[in-house]
Formats: sequence, C-alpha cells, structure tokens
Amino acid sequence: MLIATTRNLESRQRPVVDHGNQPDPQDWFGEEFGDGLRFAMATPAKGGSDWDVRLLVEEGSISSGIESALRAPRGACVCYVHGINKRFEQTLEQASEIERSYGVDVFLFSWPSFIVPTANDPEGLEGLVERYRRARRNAEASGDCFDDFLQRIVQRAPPRSTSSPTVNLLLHSEGNFLLESYIKSAAFSGDEVRAFTNIILSQADLDYDGHRECLNRLASAGSSVYVTINTNDSTLRKAEKPNDGKRRLGNTRPEAVGASASAQYFDFTGGQGVGDTHRLWDTKTINENPVVSAFFSAILTGKAVEADPTFRAQFFVLSQIWPGPPV
Repeated sequence: MLIATTRNLESRQRPVVDHGNQPDPQDWFGEEFGDGLRFAMATPAKGGSDWDVRLLVEEGSISSGIESALRAPRGACVCYVHGINKRFEQTLEQASEIERSYGVDVFLFSWPSFIVPTANDPEGLEGLVERYRRARRNAEASGDCFDDFLQRIVQRAPPRSTSSPTVNLLLHSEGNFLLESYIKSAAFSGDEVRAFTNIILSQADLDYDGHRECLNRLASAGSSVYVTINTNDSTLRKAEKPNDGKRRLGNTRPEAVGASASAQYFDFTGGQGVGDTHRLWDTKTINENPVVSAFFSAILTGKAVEADPTFRAQFFVLSQIWPGPPV
C-alpha cells in the first residue's frame, strides 16, 4: 500500500514475532507534523499482526509508486483521507479494511490527527474539546501537502475512460475538513481533482450551513460528488459542541435552500445495522446491510449509483436519496 503523509518520521523497534533475533529498527510515522510530504510503502508483516514500512526517498521511486498505485491491479484505486483521533497504525488498518472489503487498491493520505494528551490539558470534556480543535488545526495545516498529493495524482492518473481503472477519492469525517480548508485556499482551482471519477464525503464533520459552495467548487472538474448521511451518527452529534452547536453535514438531511445541486446526498438513517454508526463503510455495517455494501462497492469502483435503477429500488427500501430520481 502506498502512503503519502504529513506525519513526522520516526524509527521504531518492531515486535518480535518468533524466538529468533530481534528485528532491525524500521521507518515509522508519529503523531506530530513532519517536514513536508513524505511517501512510503507499507506491507503486512509476516504473521499479519504488524506492518513493514519502507520510506521512498528518490523522486523516481515516488513517481513509480504513484503510477503503480493508480494503475490499480484490482481495477480501481481509492485515495483515502482518514478522520480524527487516529494513530498512524490505525490509518493503515482502516485503509487495509477498505482494500479487503471492496477489492480495491488504496493510496492513503495520512495526517497527524491524534493529539497526544499532555499534563497541561484541561480535564474532562474541556480537554477533549481542546484536543479536537488542535486536530482540526492540523488538518487545516496539511493543505499545502494535500495540494502536492493531488497534483502528483492528476499528473499521473490515466485518462478517464470505460477501459481504464478508475481513481476515486474517499474522505471520512474530519478528512472532509482538511478538504474543505484546501478548497477555500488560493491553491485550489478545481483542476486538482479532475482525475477522480467519484468523490465521496463520508459522514463529513463540516458545518452544514455554508457547505454548498464547497461542493459546487469540488464538482466543477466533472467528478461525481456523493455525501453520506446518518442523522443518528453519535460521533457527529458530539462534534457539534466544539463547533458552537452547528449542524454537521454528515448528520443533517439536506434542505433545498442550503444543499448543492452538484452533489448526491444519500441518507442511510434507520437502515438495518446502521444505528448510530459513524463509519458506514466498515465491515460490521456492510455485513448487516446489503444496501450499504452495494452503495460503497459501486462508488468506490467508479460507478454512478444514482443511475442504476436496480440500486435505486434496493436503496429506497431502507433510506432516502436527495435530489429525487430524474423525471
């Protein structure tokens, strides 16, 4: 799995998996900001309980790694931007889960979203709110490196066609705030996302009010933009407090006045197994709900689910889509 990251470079001692010699230290990434954007390859270690990470230093190796990822031997590449409160290893595990569940190749963008508590942090809820806000500042500060990440993809991605592997962008939770901050910056023109067939805003931790302009700009390069909704999402409900009580995009049913006509909003509230879940695409939810499984299997491989009458027939049994079907 190819990784692009803004995390700091560390050296760690790998766990001993047998009674042999102590493994050599390996490259690893920590919970602080590093020096710009770095690239690495990660493969499951022997036994499957750990990861081998190899830093890519030479520009030729980086370019070759990106081109290989975008060629997507499995037929589709998903560029994944994770959410808040995740250590580096947890982001690898999430990306690996996506690969296993949907049969795609993942190119991971990992940013320092886990804020290590300190003795100076306030106690209780105040401390949680403070660390949440610091993580959001980290997301915002990752914008320049995210621009570099996207530029490298758009320069090397195959042209969109029915015969080429598709390249799709999945942003989860606070990863959407990273994207929104970047879109609002002077660096964004729209061309940076033209390589993506589908762009998925999964349970976005964004202010609902005012999100329309962001989505309109995101769709300007021709990608299909999808927004998932679960009004019972417990994580987004908690996120309202540090955001002055503002509604979050991922737990708010769209309103005709405030929504973007350039995006499709899919509301999974009340579906079998959905409950108050925040990660609709995880293994547990898709095993309980074939509609959720069909949705993510389609959009993560570049398909247009809103144009599929069979999918619509399944989807309306459990949930709602906005806007409604074309007349």
